[in-house]
Amino acid sequence: MRKHLIIGFAGASLLALMTTSARAAPFFSGKLWEVTPAQAGTNNLPAIIAGLGTPNFTWTDSTIAFSSFGNATDTGNPTQDYTIGTWLTSLGAASSILAHSASLTDSIDNTITQITGQAHFVHGTTYTVTHDDGVRLIVNGVTEISADGPNSPETSSFLYTGLTGDAAVTLDYQECCGPPAVLQANLVAAPEPMSIALLGAGLFGLGIIRHRCSQV
Repeated sequence: MRKHLIIGFAGASLLALMTTSARAAPFFSGKLWEVTPAQAGTNNLPAIIAGLGTPNFTWTDSTIAFSSFGNATDTGNPTQDYTIGTWLTSLGAASSILAHSASLTDSIDNTITQITGQAHFVHGTTYTVTHDDGVRLIVNGVTEISADGPNSPETSSFLYTGLTGDAAVTLDYQECCGPPAVLQANLVAAPEPMSIALLGAGLFGLGIIRHRCSQV
């Protein structure tokens, strides 16, 4: 009886863990800093970001799709969504604005954004980032795109030659010199490795319990 209760409890715990992991939607984490015009217009993003403190805004998003035009075609009024709040939700990307120490009605001008997370990559696929102004994309520690600003909206791309699977990404973006503000990437968010690790630990733990119970 005791053995069955232990196994039953372990199985229920594992099921709860699996359910939680399965239901946890993958997402990217974003940070945004309001900076000086000189910082926003620099062509040395790594050095600038390294010197920034606590971000003014943090959020999560399932996609990377922001445009002050308010549409994915980047046509029409470039100032339609040129405040931070409207830009973050312009194409429905920002699923949750977690915290902010400045006003959502502040201009998106003179800001620096950093987006991090896990993305799923397929060998031989071309990945793109449409942006104005400067942008930098790092995949598993390797800089794949580095484009200086300021510039009108343009698309930068790279061919992924690694193995198909998930990889850590960091996307840095600077907005300066007035509208528009565009940042769109065809990256697909993947679950964080922690969920997979927790699931593996649960399976391992259940195996140990089953083994010990068989010896009772």
